[in-house]
Amino acid sequence: MKCKKCLFIYVQFILLMLFFYNFGSQSNDSFTNPQQNFESTLSPPKTDNLEEALLKLNEKLLLSENKEFSQNGEDGVIQEILKQFLNKNRGNYVEIGAGNGIESNTRYLRENNKWNGISFDFNNNNQKLNVMMQKITHMNILKILKKFKIDHNLDLLSIDTDFSDYWILEKILSEYHPKIVIHEINQQPPDECVSVTKLNGLALWDNNSKYYGASICAYFCLAYRFDYSMIYCESQGINCFWIQNDILREKFGKLSINAIRNVLNATFLFKEQKEKYQEQNRRSWTQIEKVKFYSKPNIVNF
Repeated sequence: MKCKKCLFIYVQFILLMLFFYNFGSQSNDSFTNPQQNFESTLSPPKTDNLEEALLKLNEKLLLSENKEFSQNGEDGVIQEILKQFLNKNRGNYVEIGAGNGIESNTRYLRENNKWNGISFDFNNNNQKLNVMMQKITHMNILKILKKFKIDHNLDLLSIDTDFSDYWILEKILSEYHPKIVIHEINQQPPDECVSVTKLNGLALWDNNSKYYGASICAYFCLAYRFDYSMIYCESQGINCFWIQNDILREKFGKLSINAIRNVLNATFLFKEQKEKYQEQNRRSWTQIEKVKFYSKPNIVNF
């Protein structure tokens, strides 16, 4: 009787040991490297999926183009960008070169989204739309922004001075960090990475030539320098849009920026304008070295 009881206990012990052995093996398979499992949940989308997502984003922005107060389809593009990236009801803006404010990139934000902001223009003053008459140059822009107590992390900056946009924007970004940037480009094709020279800050566009602002490639490189990425240029080939890289990383993954720049590159984004402006060979350009990604530009006047 005692032997049978001992045998029964022995069998129970063996079965119990087998149970714990199997449980331990399964546990080890699942949790051998908890950090590895955690990292896999945070990994960015695969390159193919990310490229597809970026192309779909570009298509959405194209289809979203809509003009209510803007020159072209910028009103709709801004609304789609806000929907995709910021998802906020209220915000603030600065627009430089807003004309009289009736046709501008920020009037829709002011009237329909109830955003707060200020606009500047060389020839116009409109208190109703908060447009201040002010000649903006790369030499005075920081003083003006400080005078009007502009938020260093404002939501949107739009710039269109018809001449010195590149140099003004470069100066602004040295101290301010708008989440969205909109600017005009000239019609130098992507393989000519050029910008106008700094002259004396009083020069204006001649209304006839390509000699104004900067090429899309120059802006593409400028965006890189200040940790932004260009994500879209509207179909008329006049305005392009940047987003802060931190915002893009949050949406597409922390390793997404190089892929974004490769897919949405200057050649892909460039749209030729219907208006044909003349070449201007008598004036000097500033050549900015065209490289894929870099920290400092090599600038040469010619």
